[in-house]
Amino acid sequence: MVGKSTQAAGLASDYLAAHAEVLEQLPERFQLVGIDLDYPRGLAAALQQPLDPAEGPAVYALVRGERLVALLTPGGGLGVEEAA
Repeated sequence: MVGKSTQAAGLASDYLAAHAEVLEQLPERFQLVGIDLDYPRGLAAALQQPLDPAEGPAVYALVRGERLVALLTPGGGLGVEEAA
């Protein structure tokens, strides 16, 4: 499951690198946690990951298949446009 979480975080990182306007809406420091919605057991594992509060709040990247669906931030959800 860790591999799927890492892949989801990688897709989100790629998206953020290509969309500075979305990155600007996120906290200055944050911990990106990838969640592959196609693997429900991975969801529980991702939510139980120990996070270091000194590194900033968690931003959850929700991925289905090969597509980033949404980013969940401390301020609420951010929809993301489908990558071409």
